[in-house]
Amino acid sequence: MIEAALMLTICAAEDLRSMKVRRSWLYLWALALLCRQACGCGVSVGGAAPGLVWLAASAAVRGAWGRGDGWCLLLCGMTAGTENTLRILAAASLSAAAFVFLCRRRGCAGDTIPFVPFLAGAAWLVCAENYLGGSL
Repeated sequence: MIEAALMLTICAAEDLRSMKVRRSWLYLWALALLCRQACGCGVSVGGAAPGLVWLAASAAVRGAWGRGDGWCLLLCGMTAGTENTLRILAAASLSAAAFVFLCRRRGCAGDTIPFVPFLAGAAWLVCAENYLGGSL
């Protein structure tokens, strides 16, 4: 779970800076997953489902939803598992919606916002919740 939060944080910094996630970070994450599988630590193939749905939705809306967000979510799912990924996605979506709502009330909302930083924050929150035994 911590490796998912760390990689999402790296990708979030990139997303904030350029509104894109470099493929090299995604390739590095995928390579780490292959090494994890080779070491017998396991990879959650089912955890990739939310990311696959995101990528399909991104294609359906012609890129209005970022493909980088979908790839990050897919790799996060394979690292953290299905349940944790759904919790991360729910927390990230709620916090992004609150952010957009507050920005629109203040008149400072742009057309697009980077979503990976919300995924990273939610991943750290879920990681902390798992560590504390679900007391958050």
